[in-house]
Amino acid sequence: GSLSEETAWAAGQTRGPTRDQSAMEVIAVAAKDTSGTLKRTKIQRRAPGPKDVDIDVHYCGICHSDLHQICGEWPQDVVYPMVPGHEVIGIVRSVGAEVTKYKVGDRVGVGCMVDSCRDCKTCKKGYQSGSG
Repeated sequence: GSLSEETAWAAGQTRGPTRDQSAMEVIAVAAKDTSGTLKRTKIQRRAPGPKDVDIDVHYCGICHSDLHQICGEWPQDVVYPMVPGHEVIGIVRSVGAEVTKYKVGDRVGVGCMVDSCRDCKTCKKGYQSGSG
């Protein structure tokens, strides 16, 4: 997984590579359908950028929200494979060229409020989970 100095994201939980980003294959624990069964699998992730921190995830919490998402119990589309978990602890594996706060070997934690723009009206009001 990776985290940005300003925004963070856990392995498997971002939108995936775009046309201008290279992809990398990583090992993840993912659900492939609504059964709730999690299996080790390979997924494609976007390559870390200049503001990103690549972490080797050692621990990941899974909560009831993840279980509802895996099982398709909420009124939204679920894209499989789905990698649950949004609070992780790990060791920094590499850092982007613009990163100054973290270095290789640091122990880091990524909380549940991740991948917000910190710039929109919603973020400025303190509601980063609704970032758009």
